[in-house]
Amino acid sequence: MAERAGRGTIPAVPGYARNLAPHLASCFSGAAVDNVFRVAAVAALTAAAAAGSSDPAAAERHATHLSSLAMLAFTIPFVAFAPLAGALGDRLPKHILMRWCRFTDLPVLALGGLGLWAGQSWLLLAALALLGTTSAFFGPVKLSCIPELAGSGKLPSANAWVQGVTIVAIVVGMGLASVADPKTLQALGIALHPALVVTLVGCVVAAIGLVGAFLVPRLPAQDPAAPVRPFSFISQGKVLFERPGLAVPAFSLAGFWGLAAAVGVLIAPIAKFGWGLDALGPSLLGLCLMIGIIVGAALAPPLMVAAFPAGLPLFGAVLAGGSLMVAGWLASGVLAAPEIWTVGQPLPGSLLAFGGLLALAGVGSGLWDVPMNVLLQERSEPASRNRVMAAVGITTAVGMVAASGLCNLLTEIAGLTSAQLVLLLGGIAVALALGGIWLYRGQILCWLAALCVRVLFRIEVEGLERVPREGGVIVAGNHTSLADGVILAAVLPRRTKFMVFKWFCDLPVVGPMLHAWGVIPVDARMGARALIAAVGAATAEAKAGRCIGVFPEGKITRSGVLDSFKGGIERIARESGARIVPCAIEGLWRTPYSYAERKRRWPLIRIPVRIRFGDPLPADTPASELRQAVSTLQCELAIAATLRDRRTLGTAALACCRRNAREAAVVD
Repeated sequence: MAERAGRGTIPAVPGYARNLAPHLASCFSGAAVDNVFRVAAVAALTAAAAAGSSDPAAAERHATHLSSLAMLAFTIPFVAFAPLAGALGDRLPKHILMRWCRFTDLPVLALGGLGLWAGQSWLLLAALALLGTTSAFFGPVKLSCIPELAGSGKLPSANAWVQGVTIVAIVVGMGLASVADPKTLQALGIALHPALVVTLVGCVVAAIGLVGAFLVPRLPAQDPAAPVRPFSFISQGKVLFERPGLAVPAFSLAGFWGLAAAVGVLIAPIAKFGWGLDALGPSLLGLCLMIGIIVGAALAPPLMVAAFPAGLPLFGAVLAGGSLMVAGWLASGVLAAPEIWTVGQPLPGSLLAFGGLLALAGVGSGLWDVPMNVLLQERSEPASRNRVMAAVGITTAVGMVAASGLCNLLTEIAGLTSAQLVLLLGGIAVALALGGIWLYRGQILCWLAALCVRVLFRIEVEGLERVPREGGVIVAGNHTSLADGVILAAVLPRRTKFMVFKWFCDLPVVGPMLHAWGVIPVDARMGARALIAAVGAATAEAKAGRCIGVFPEGKITRSGVLDSFKGGIERIARESGARIVPCAIEGLWRTPYSYAERKRRWPLIRIPVRIRFGDPLPADTPASELRQAVSTLQCELAIAATLRDRRTLGTAALACCRRNAREAAVVD
């Protein structure tokens, strides 16, 4: 089985969908319950603020203040219980924690319903804090169990499913929260108190999650001896620095969730005082935001490039922040001149535009979030993965608390409106993303180039799991065209430096792009000393644990036939001790990128290319044996193509004659 666009051949995971489906039901329930009550509570607090003051401006600031307090009550448990949640998730079976979390939702909903019935703010805040506690224990388990349920090869798609289902749950929860609006109940003809309806709806959703949690397969404890230190915040945070590449995604997710939480609570005051919408307003506008996140999460897996992970999330952050800036500017004008909407009237154009901008911001958010979770899961050790996710929970909670504190500070001291806060937060996100783009500009350029490669070529990869993810590796393959190197670099799971003909590296435009990609210039005309230096540079890269790409033929083939391999690869492998991964590339001969005398004119884009990787060979493998391994892979690709061709021999011969009607068929 082969995957398109560089994801490679992944062994089938037994019960992949069957294992993941109950977990998705549990995730759906948790997110839906949280948002049913959270939106209802925020709407109740906003209505209380509006009823408690005759000054609209003062009421709007007070509503923003109460909404920020609600977000604080929900997020503080993520920090307070993160060390305990991380340790328990590694020490105990994860399915047991899932079941307890889903069971706890039921009594918490009963307490929250009592708060809505009595109209007591402190009861609402207490229920929000308890829901946050449940989510604090469930959040790390929700993400850390994905590799166990889906397998490492399915991480991008599994994370996209979890993210998509979670966002759908948020949308459903916010939609169900509209039952807290008396106008909605009156329109539906329901003569029940909103608190009772919210409680009943929440309990039904919680029951679905409880059933799903009991259907999740048994997940054995990864580290039964993991120490339990409930208040070891410093040591919990240090987990992110034990392995390279964990801290940056964690802090990036903190910024994402801080921005999302702040915008989520700022929507309610904007909807209330800009268009006169109560609980229905935040639900509809939040729906636009969440639909965008679902779209972004679905687009993330095909747009991810494993070797250049910084490209997609930074692009998503710029898109999300820029959209929020425009949305905040638009809402500022609406708050200055409110456009009160009543049932039966067409929706104002400003409201539709605001919802569209929120949807666009959601697309950027989905492109931002999914790649970061995949990086954390791939780079963390299985025995400490739950602690890593708990530490990420701390950083995200701190980001959410910081965003809430900033909103409160700017509201109380600077007197900023909710719309101005959205504009400011979007600007901060854009500024930080632009800084990241400058810092990782090489990766951004390579990511864009890899996407262009995927547009130009329809790539099928087999055996990608055979490429070691760590340690020195030499990828060696046949050289049939000018595009071989960029295609391999776009599909390999690691950033790879290729040995490239020096003339290409000196070109005005192509040269800087190749150097940003990472190349080792080599030219047989440079002399023995220069050649030895190039081989030495490749050896040093492999010895340092990096991946290098070599075409041992030393040139692009002029005949389409595999030529003899030079001895330089033997020296690189022997002196570095790196394993050699043979690969074969088929489909580029007779294309415009090859040196064939007669070339195919079509197609110019979406050219089908097939790549197969072989098992790693030891460092002392002779060049002749490596050539035989590459030749064997070519034969396997040819046999596979023949088996897929369902035409008869006569049909294939006639098609070949039609394609070459003006060429000689036989020369005696």
